[in-house]
Amino acid sequence: MNRKLILNNHYTFFFCDHIVSLYSNYFNSLLNSSFRREKNIIRIELACDPAAFQIVLAYLHTFILVVPEHASYGLYKEVARIAEYFSLQQLLAIC
Repeated sequence: MNRKLILNNHYTFFFCDHIVSLYSNYFNSLLNSSFRREKNIIRIELACDPAAFQIVLAYLHTFILVVPEHASYGLYKEVARIAEYFSLQQLLAIC
């Protein structure tokens, strides 16, 4: 099922919950929590670059790290920080 994810009450992303929950314990727990207020909307508060967060979500769907050609080293560091936060060891190893 496709779900909406709202980051910091400002940025909206869409993702496939079945795929993401298979590869991330964090998202699996979040999606299966009985404490969620909204069924199809996930809200996450995380101080991060939205572009880096989008790269991490795309990686969870494809297992391919795609970073824009013009990306700075800081964007790679931010992707690694988010990967560490969500315990995504494979992505962290790539970064």
